[in-house]
Amino acid sequence: MVHQDRPNRTGEYVVLDGEIVPTSEARISVLDRGLLRGEGVFETVRTYSGTPFAVSRHLARMHLSAAAAGIRLPPDADLVAAIEDACRANGFAETRVHLTVTGGPGGPAPDPMGDVDPTTIALAGELRDTTGTGEVTAVTLPWVRHEGAALTGVKPTSYLDHLIGHKWAQARDADEGLWRNGAGDVTEATGSNLFVVRDGVVMTPPVSAGLLPGVTRDLVLERCRARSVPVLEGPLTVDDVRGASECFLTSTTKEAVAVVSVDGVVIGDAGHPVVDAVLADWRRWAPRHPDP
Repeated sequence: MVHQDRPNRTGEYVVLDGEIVPTSEARISVLDRGLLRGEGVFETVRTYSGTPFAVSRHLARMHLSAAAAGIRLPPDADLVAAIEDACRANGFAETRVHLTVTGGPGGPAPDPMGDVDPTTIALAGELRDTTGTGEVTAVTLPWVRHEGAALTGVKPTSYLDHLIGHKWAQARDADEGLWRNGAGDVTEATGSNLFVVRDGVVMTPPVSAGLLPGVTRDLVLERCRARSVPVLEGPLTVDDVRGASECFLTSTTKEAVAVVSVDGVVIGDAGHPVVDAVLADWRRWAPRHPDP
C-alpha cells in the first residue's frame, strides 16, 4: 500500500489574521510579501483524537524559521488560537492545520516598507485514515541542497525546490525523492526526514548535514532512546541507504512509513519489523502526550 501524504479535502473555513472566514471568501493583499517574494514560514500541525499535537515544538521551530527570515510572528497565544479555531470551525474527526505567517502586505521591494503587520493563515485539511503502516518507494534526486545555504534548517513558504523534487520523483514512478548535500551525503526527503536501520541501529543524518529538524524526527529519536533502541546521528551515503536492512521516513502526517526501494534497489529482505515497532509505539504514545 502506498502512503500518500495529503488530506482528503480542505476545510470550508480558514482562520485569516484571527478571523474565521469561509475559505472560498478568504483574501490577502496582492502586495503581500509571501505572495510576491515567498517571504513566509509555515508549520503543519496534526491532531490526535481532535487535539492538536506537539504545538509547543512546532511553534518553537517556527520562531527559529521566522528569526532567520526576518519575519515578526504574532504572539504564541494568537497562533495557538488560530490552530484551535481552524480545527473547531471545520469539524473534521482528525485535522491537519497548515499554519502560515508571511511578512505582510509590504510589496515587492527588497527593503521593509514600514511597520507592517504579518499575515497569518491557519488552513485546515481533513486528515485521512492513517491506520495502515504504508510503504513508499524513493529515488535519489539529481540536485544538491547545500548544507550552508541561508534556508538550511528553515521551513519557508518558498517550497518550490521541494515541489520540483517531488514531481521529478513522481515522473520516475517513485513516491519520494531524496536530497543530497554538498558532501554527497543523503539528508532528507522532499517533505520528510530519513532513517535507516543497519545492524540493529536506527540511524539518521545529523542536523548539521543540512536538513530540516523535524518535530517527528526528534520525537522518534527520543522514543527509541526511551525504549533502549540504539540510535545514531551520522552521515549517510546513498550506498548506506540502499544497503540498509530497513529504511523509513517520518513527518507530522506520515508518522513513520517504510521505504521499500531506493533507485530501484529493494531495501532489506525481511520486511520492516523495526519500522512497524516504531510506528506501533508512536501510535500508543502520541495520543496520550499531546504536547511532549
